[in-house]
Amino acid sequence: MKSLDKLTVARNFILQTPFAESLRMQVEVAAEGMVVISMPYDKNLADDMVNGLLHGGAIAALIDMSAGLSFLLHPTNPVDVATLDLRIDTLRAPMPRQKITATAECYHVAGSVGFARVSATDQDVNNPIATAVGTFSFRLID
Repeated sequence: MKSLDKLTVARNFILQTPFAESLRMQVEVAAEGMVVISMPYDKNLADDMVNGLLHGGAIAALIDMSAGLSFLLHPTNPVDVATLDLRIDTLRAPMPRQKITATAECYHVAGSVGFARVSATDQDVNNPIATAVGTFSFRLID
């Protein structure tokens, strides 16, 4: 698939996932085995309404979605991705009222299991708010 095709696949996946749609996730970049997804600040998802900090659960959902989607964009064309294990290390609180962006890469596939790494940032792209590594299972197209 061409890069443009990957972008279309990724954006369609988000549109067909009600949870991602409700969090207003947007695919920014999609290529073979990698994706960049952003999520705008939403006061309804704030953990701290006074300070405007997004809830960690919303950020975790963004990280999980981006990691899983990086597998759907892998050259082996998998389907039915499932998270087996996801370790998220929170490095700092996000800046108040900021869009969060997750960059995920599927860096290894073995059989029907794959591994991804993710970095989540706010406007300070050189200082991640969280990093993650995950293990995913998937089914290949027959």
